[in-house]
Amino acid sequence: MLKDSAFCELVHDAQQGNPEAREALLKYLQPELEKMTWFIRMSPEDTLQNLHLAVLELITS
Repeated sequence: MLKDSAFCELVHDAQQGNPEAREALLKYLQPELEKMTWFIRMSPEDTLQNLHLAVLELITS
């Protein structure tokens, strides 16, 4: 579990375009994103891919 300051720094780095930070952020969020796939009526793989894309779009907007 990341501390709030470490998580904020990771998000900031991802927003600045750091690919390693983006990958680390998605890896950190992976368990929660996998839980969300249970509630969406699509294949889990497609849902997870869409959630990853949504996170990346959110941090770059």
